[in-house]
Amino acid sequence: MILIVVIYNILSFIIYIFLKILYVFTPNNIKLAQRLSAKLPKLYNNKTIWIHGASVGEIVSVKKLINNIQAQYLDSDVLITTHTETSKNMILQEFKGSVHYSFLPLDSYFTIKKFLKHFNPQLCLWVEQDFFPIILQSIKTHNIPLLLLNARMSDTSFKRWGLFPALIAKILANFTSIYAMSKKDQIKLSDLAKKKVQYIGNLKYSNISQPSYDIAQYNAIKAVLQNNKVWLALSTHDPEEKDIVDTHIKLKQEFPDIVTFIMPRHISRCATIKRNLEKNTAINLYSDIINNNGTFTDIVLVNTMGNSLLFCKLANFVFIGKSLYVHNKGGHNLLEPLSVQTPVLFGKYMNNFQEITDECCKNKAGFLIDNAEDLYKTIQHLYENPNLLRDTAKNTNFINVLGVDILNNYMEEVKCYLPLTL
Repeated sequence: MILIVVIYNILSFIIYIFLKILYVFTPNNIKLAQRLSAKLPKLYNNKTIWIHGASVGEIVSVKKLINNIQAQYLDSDVLITTHTETSKNMILQEFKGSVHYSFLPLDSYFTIKKFLKHFNPQLCLWVEQDFFPIILQSIKTHNIPLLLLNARMSDTSFKRWGLFPALIAKILANFTSIYAMSKKDQIKLSDLAKKKVQYIGNLKYSNISQPSYDIAQYNAIKAVLQNNKVWLALSTHDPEEKDIVDTHIKLKQEFPDIVTFIMPRHISRCATIKRNLEKNTAINLYSDIINNNGTFTDIVLVNTMGNSLLFCKLANFVFIGKSLYVHNKGGHNLLEPLSVQTPVLFGKYMNNFQEITDECCKNKAGFLIDNAEDLYKTIQHLYENPNLLRDTAKNTNFINVLGVDILNNYMEEVKCYLPLTL
């Protein structure tokens, strides 16, 4: 391990020298400047809470937490760091100038020393992972509380870090406290860190109370659909689409007005799906319907991006893809349909989202599907029992209650390390 640390420090120094030389020739490059801890934003107050996430997703997952911190720590500045221009633009737009932003400095003793001196943070919140040994060690050396929030560890990363157990244990030892994203992550992180790792909930659940979709587009499609029975198969994989088409054909015999939306995980597959599966029923491309002022009938294959929440809202219920077959095992996130009060159906292979799946079953906000035949029977049962469908939709509110509880749990942890009396 000592050899790895020495090599890493040497490489860090070489990169630092290279960037310093590059900066001489490109002094107006703000990202490069801030990577070297130059041209950093000025603070309003003498107290700073530093929040770091690798990119957009990590910061979005803690948006509500940031809002609460801003509301309760009025005498402190909030500093957010990431790596990407995309996340910078999102942060500046989302928080409307109420936070400071900087690119994360290079993982070098020279840059982090200047960075910490400039901002003097009283608390550091690291989101999910993004481990930089020199930065983390420097924060610890300065006796600044460092919390790892919503920490995750994929199976691949777990195996990779397992080859260097002493190194990852040393890195994770820099964190004052670690809070896992899931119980599965808690077990893996505890094994690697050789210290206590807490699980107080997934912070992503606290950010769904105000889902955003195109209201005008929703109203226009809803007006065309009127009272049709509508369901959505979301983020599907092969061979799930064939099961969905077969299910639609059987359902249509009993419910002639039914419309099935299929949104493949990879929309590049839409042409192949349409060519292979429209032998026994009509399959319409969503883009063709919109461009030609067509109508929504039979099966609609959604071949456009960025509108999954809209279709979740239009649907009576949503089937979650990548969950029906063992070779596709893992599932996809349930949060989008739940955030718009739409019940969910899912197969038994949801291991990547086991906690939220268990909560969904516990609160009777969704249905576990064993196979394609069970999918047909469950949908048939729901449409024959509208009261059950309505009650299941109401039960989806559990996710909002759960999100509030998780947010409060994290705020209590923050207060333990940064009392409000400061």
